[in-house]
Amino acid sequence: MRLPLAAALLLAASLPAPADIGPRPRSEAPGLEATGDMKGIEVEMAAEEVSLRLGRAAHDAWVDRLVVEATFEMRNTGGEAAFEEGFPVGPVKNMKGFEIEVGGAKLAPRLVDRYQGKAVEVTEEQASREDESGRHDYWYVWDANYPAGATVVHRVRYELELFAFSEYRRVSYTLSTGARWKNTIGKARVTFRCEAPLTLEHVRSARPLRRGERTGEAITWTFENLEPGAEDDVEILYHMKDTWAADLERLREEGKRHWSAKKEVAWTLGSAHERFARPKPTAEERAAYVEAVRAMFDEAKVADGAWDFPAEERQRVRIGEDVPPEVRAEIERSIGTEAREYARPGEAAQLFEFFDGLLQAAREDRAAARAALERWAAAGEAFLAGRVTAGGRVLTLSGDAARDELRAKVAEARSLLE
Repeated sequence: MRLPLAAALLLAASLPAPADIGPRPRSEAPGLEATGDMKGIEVEMAAEEVSLRLGRAAHDAWVDRLVVEATFEMRNTGGEAAFEEGFPVGPVKNMKGFEIEVGGAKLAPRLVDRYQGKAVEVTEEQASREDESGRHDYWYVWDANYPAGATVVHRVRYELELFAFSEYRRVSYTLSTGARWKNTIGKARVTFRCEAPLTLEHVRSARPLRRGERTGEAITWTFENLEPGAEDDVEILYHMKDTWAADLERLREEGKRHWSAKKEVAWTLGSAHERFARPKPTAEERAAYVEAVRAMFDEAKVADGAWDFPAEERQRVRIGEDVPPEVRAEIERSIGTEAREYARPGEAAQLFEFFDGLLQAAREDRAAARAALERWAAAGEAFLAGRVTAGGRVLTLSGDAARDELRAKVAEARSLLE
């Protein structure tokens, strides 16, 4: 079963996040959360350039690889300074080939585990041992020297191996660790690319949904005078096998037989703009989404203001392409029926799950959403009047709050339609 984006976000593997370098990681750095400038640090991050390249590991078809290359221009606005710097690894040491170059010279970083505030130096071998406890906080650390008023360039390179049991996966880059340096980040640019067999068409969501732009086969975020917070961190959700278009085509075909697939079509189209870090859909994307939402009520029988929806549908089963035809035919014959989601006890609200999205589409373009909104408003009015059934059984909402919420949405729809 293909999942809507919201469910995919919950199930996508949580992978260690690449991040900006930070000052004094053993004694003062708080972790992966921005907490403002650090006292006594007179060095600012004048600029940073980050390249993220996602591909498939050569040794295993279920393991992906993220190559990270980052350049940081660090400007000392005070007197001569020397202190320890660090780069966060996370609770799992899956980072390979970490390299740090400062002022043109390669350094030999040390690896420390800061778990529960105890900065203990460990070897690469110790950190790489299989350990699923999560009771670690690894950082690479090194010593840096800043002449008064100097700009010192740092270059970092490493690879991450990404494994998850889910085909939906997530990679990220944490800009917010850069908040510990003095002042804002002057200019930051993060560029994300894919390598075969992955392409940008495998991406389901690319955040943040601002300051991003797709150019050719890359998505680039550009920030200026950035005081980075969690909302600025880059996060990519992707499917390791199927493209967005292939998923949509399959779901539309399944939607001819399954109402639950129609819902997934709407979810997929409603988040189409997120694939390329755009804050809003295009007119074409909005129109496709509105049509998908409208189609969710196609099977209802309407007479004299009463609506009756089917209560059951065939169980949704996906049969592998390698299954022999005779076995496939037998499986098809054996598939039974099940209650539709909205017809299950206490689940009637799922019938109007996309009302908010339809209202938002109407606020942005009332003409494009008018027909669908009229239909949903009429169905909502019938529901509030107790005239919506599934297989003859009256559907109800659980509690007054849910009814009040639906009533408010119907009222807004009518206002938009005037």
